[in-house]
This record gives sequence, structure tokens and C-alpha cells, in this order.
Amino acid sequence: MSQTENPTVAPHETPAPHVAHQAASSAAVHEGHRAPLGEDHGEGGGHDAGPAQYLMPHEIPNIATLIESVVNPKMAQAHAGVRPEASEEFHVGPVPVPINPLFSIVYAILIVWVVRRALRRASIERPGKLQNLVELLMGGLRNFFVGVMGPAGEKYLPYVGSLWLFILVNNLAGLIPGLKSPTSSFKITVALGLCTFCYVQFHAIKESGLGGWFYHLMGSPTDAITWCLVPLFLVLHVMGELIKPVSLSLRLFGNLFGEDKLLASFLGMGMMIVGAILGTAHPPVGIPLQVIFFPLAMLTSAIQATVFALLASIYIVLLLPHPEHDDGHGHEAHKEKHHEGGEAAGAAERV
Repeated sequence: MSQTENPTVAPHETPAPHVAHQAASSAAVHEGHRAPLGEDHGEGGGHDAGPAQYLMPHEIPNIATLIESVVNPKMAQAHAGVRPEASEEFHVGPVPVPINPLFSIVYAILIVWVVRRALRRASIERPGKLQNLVELLMGGLRNFFVGVMGPAGEKYLPYVGSLWLFILVNNLAGLIPGLKSPTSSFKITVALGLCTFCYVQFHAIKESGLGGWFYHLMGSPTDAITWCLVPLFLVLHVMGELIKPVSLSLRLFGNLFGEDKLLASFLGMGMMIVGAILGTAHPPVGIPLQVIFFPLAMLTSAIQATVFALLASIYIVLLLPHPEHDDGHGHEAHKEKHHEGGEAAGAAERV
């Protein structure tokens, strides 16, 4: 007896298959659910619970889960009663493959391929359309991030620019049929946050030295009072540095996870409407209600990529040494710069 034909299993108590995917099929149906055991023995017991029900997926299906549902028909029966975490991998034979890292790697390769193709035959006299597009994008990123970090930010532009482009592509990919937004997974956003944390701390130590980096964490004391407050400043600064990657990760994850849930819900509603009209739990197509949210999803995807990369650039600026001026106002300039950077970071974090 198949899992969906077991009369003792309620829809919300369906045991998870070995590898469960709510998005394995856009239909995401539950065929022939029976009534719970307690209801079978009621008045007129033994009767079936009514018609089969359409159960909405927790996310839009992607090419990996669709292929698996074709290779392994049991996966086509996965539905929203299974934990969402189970959909983060699929099986190629007995080998589990994580979906989100797989898609992220493919997107990264695609970005590198496009840029290399554009620059392979770069020409000043007769630039091609792809070269113009890449140059326009790179020029805009350079102007934006150098404007935030100052002239010294040129050396950090490859990281923050690549970070922005990678996150943007990952965010927008979920709007393309068959693809997936890996940034809707907390594991991916945590990895991005940890990479940014390590990059910032590495360059802070490289530019300031280990002593200068630790002196900054102590609050840069200059007199007896600030030296007495070093224990407090040290704890606050260390906590602040550790909270930054968590904040970056949660913000990006929360926005993209909610976006995916919204699109999947309206996809399911479109399928449910068609199913109700046709009187079936597995309609062949649905009304694409999720499309009306695509402009908003594109906007929020770009905003979240910009906020993540902007905060990363501000964190770099805040930990870098600031050269003193010979006119005696170096300390005041340093404090003003630090204050402005802190205000910019606070404004970006509120987005």
C-alpha cells in the first residue's frame, strides 16, 4: 500500500519519504487521502473522507526536483506536509546532492563565463553589446563603492562588487522557471556572512597590524578615562563584530525566504482554483497568480543585494586605519569619518 493510500494517516501526519521535496512537482498533490482513524469508526464509519485534496508546495519547483520526480515517481507525491528542510537536497542514485550549493556554483560559473566572454575580445574602437553591458555594470559598481569607501576602496572593489553581483543573480534566479534562489536558504546566507566577516577581519589585521586591530577593538583609548573603559569597549566591539555576519545572514535569508513562500503560495492558489473548477486534485496547469509579484520581487532582490554589499563595504571602512593629517585635526577627522560610517551602516541596516 502506498503512503498516500494508508487510511490511518491524516494529511498533516504524513510521514516524510526518504528524500522529501515539496517542490518536486508543481501539482504537489495528495491523491486519495482517507479520513483519520478516529473518524472511520464514527457514525456510518468506514466511509472515505471526500474527494482528493490539492496540497500547496512550500516553494516553486526547480529543474533538479522535477528531474528527480521523473526518475523517481515517488518523489512526485511529496507535498507541504513534509518539513521544508528536507527539500534542500535530492538524490542521484544513492548519492545526496545539496540543491542550493549546486545552483550557487552554477550561477558563479555563469557569471565568470559571461564576464570572460565579454572581455575576451574587448575593443576600445568597436566594443560589442556584451562588452558595453559589462563595462557599464562594472563602472557603476566602481563609482558606487568607491564613493562609499573612498579612494582606498579600489582594492576592495573586486570582493564587494563580486558579492553584490553574486547575491543579485542568486536572488533573481528564483523568478526563472526551473531555477532556484539559493539565498532563500539560511546555510547559504550564513556562508556569505562568514566569508564577509573573515575578509573584513583579515584586511583589518593586514592594514593595521595585529596590535592596531586589537587597539581598535579596545576603543582606541587616548587618556586615563578611556583606558579605564577598555574592558567595556572590548566586550562591546567583539560582540559587535560577531553580530555583524549574523545580521547580514538573517536579513538576506528572511527577505528571500519570505519572497519564495509568497510566490509558492500564489502558485498553489492558481493551481487550487483550476483544480476546483475541473474537480480534480491534480490540475494540469494553474493560473499564474505569482507573476503579479515579479516586479516587487525584482526590486527587493536588487535592494537586498545592495544592502548586503553596502554593509560589507562599510564594515571594511570602519576597521581600516585612517591616516592622520599634519594640521593637527587628524583625530577629529578620524572621529567624524567613523561617525559618518556608523550612521550609514545604521541606515542600511534599517532597510
